[in-house]
Amino acid sequence: MLNDILCCPRCAGALVDADGGYRCEKCAGQYPVFGRIPCLVDDAALWRTIWLRRLDDYTTTVEARVKELQREAGEDAHLLPRTRQRLMRIASGFAQQVDAITSLFEPLIILTMGIMVGALILSMLLAITSINDVAM
Repeated sequence: MLNDILCCPRCAGALVDADGGYRCEKCAGQYPVFGRIPCLVDDAALWRTIWLRRLDDYTTTVEARVKELQREAGEDAHLLPRTRQRLMRIASGFAQQVDAITSLFEPLIILTMGIMVGALILSMLLAITSINDVAM
């Protein structure tokens, strides 16, 4: 098991399974698991936000490059057929790379969407409660 080889990054205490993640027996620090990877940082929400932003920056940049390569291969009448094919293969490789990297982040994306939906439901319930309080 992972908790046999992992320890708390704050105090080096033993980690035990707790609520889909790990909890330190010594300092009670909580560490979530994303996919099958434990997130052993103090602020998991900050870590999640930083990495999702990096993913977004990466995918935006690469998708723009793919479009540019496709445009270049399609518009330039002076390209040799093999050069055009090469550009299209490079664009296809970039697109496949984005798909592969995005799939690695899927557990993190799903968790974030679940948190956002939960926050939305909570805010709606609070709004309904406050409306009921005013009406009474």
